[in-house]
Amino acid sequence: MKKLFSISLLATFLMAGSAVLAQSSATTLPDTLASKIQGNYFVHEGYRFDISQVLNDEHLEDLLRQLEWQVYFVTVLNLPQEIQDFFKSVSVVVVAPTTLSQENNYDFTTPKGITLCADSLEKDQSYWKSYKIESCSLLIFLLAALLDQHLPQGTNNPDVLTYFQQAKSLPCYRGKNSSWISGDFSETDAVYSFFTDAAVAYLRGSSWEEPFSCYEIQKNQPEFFQYLENLFGAKSGFINQSFSYHGFHFNWSQMDDFSHYQEIWNTCIRQVDYIESTGVLPKVMDFFKSVPVTLKPSYEMMNGLGEFGVYDRFYKSVSLNANDAALSFLYAGKPDVTLLHELLHAFQDQVLLDGNNNPYIPNFYQDAMEHRYYCDPKNNLNYWMTNEHEFFACTATAFLDNYTPDEPFNRRNICKYQPDYYLYLQGIFGTNHDDMGIIERNLLPHKF
Repeated sequence: MKKLFSISLLATFLMAGSAVLAQSSATTLPDTLASKIQGNYFVHEGYRFDISQVLNDEHLEDLLRQLEWQVYFVTVLNLPQEIQDFFKSVSVVVVAPTTLSQENNYDFTTPKGITLCADSLEKDQSYWKSYKIESCSLLIFLLAALLDQHLPQGTNNPDVLTYFQQAKSLPCYRGKNSSWISGDFSETDAVYSFFTDAAVAYLRGSSWEEPFSCYEIQKNQPEFFQYLENLFGAKSGFINQSFSYHGFHFNWSQMDDFSHYQEIWNTCIRQVDYIESTGVLPKVMDFFKSVPVTLKPSYEMMNGLGEFGVYDRFYKSVSLNANDAALSFLYAGKPDVTLLHELLHAFQDQVLLDGNNNPYIPNFYQDAMEHRYYCDPKNNLNYWMTNEHEFFACTATAFLDNYTPDEPFNRRNICKYQPDYYLYLQGIFGTNHDDMGIIERNLLPHKF
């Protein structure tokens, strides 16, 4: 039986009745694509794809453009020439989706090679509009081939095995998407999965499975980070598809529109500058810097994640809307505080005593709800009072920033309505705000 290294690219086929797909041929392609077809092969930037099974496919043009995009994801990494030459030597066959569970895979048996399935995009659950290969599929399986054919001893490479066993023992890598830890794979396949996930995270800045980001590798496995740097070169995704500012790390590898990159970069800088102006304890600032931040496309954020930002309590990370308008949104001429707000969610989860089960925040929240302290002029509760998590993030933002567009507007109102809570926040963050006319440190416990 062949051993296949696969990622899930399952196509659910909902074809409309007796709909017949019209055929097209390479002769109908634009010259820019037709000129790259050599017999049964599509050749782009030195990469050769066997397209004999899809030459008459209706969506051939879309498919070839997807292959160009796949190659772009590899060439943009500026890998060492030796690795580039090896990648171009790997056999790649493109097949049409002819079964209900056709998957992309790399075959470790003879003949070794990659199979890419022209996965269909469903249109109105009735017919297929175009074909699309999942982004980075080519890179993933080229990395599998690299470990199998290019690195000494393949899956038995002593360095990779050492870092694999080390990673399995790290609690920080036991996420719900850690397939190489879950036990679903054989030991050999788990090693391949670990290596490709980590390599993708290093090269692109992030991955969809643990370790998720180049920053996580550098933080949790510095020797493995050095190994990857020696293998692939220092010009990794950590530099090319991530950026850091004053110790805050932003990952933008999931963005699909870079036309406003400079504006987004400038806005992130402004948000960091504003956080640094709050005067929190150095330990609080160090924690803020430790939280990974990912910039995501607007359509992902609008699709259930949150309009501007969200904190993921499972992955312990923050996602921000990469749309420059969302990130640049100003409140009365002041920088947006979305990043601060989401980092405060992380602070409550990871730093406060008992995290989200902290015994004090619910009491302050219930007190505010019962007396309706933070209501609009019509005595309506607003977003700040949605739950105790938003209560903490929003009131703490008002306390640190001294301005919010809604109640409580500023920290003086917190001092006026809930002086004990004001002192609690002052003790946690170590600020010297003196809205009560006194400087007092609250002694309620927290992890610092």
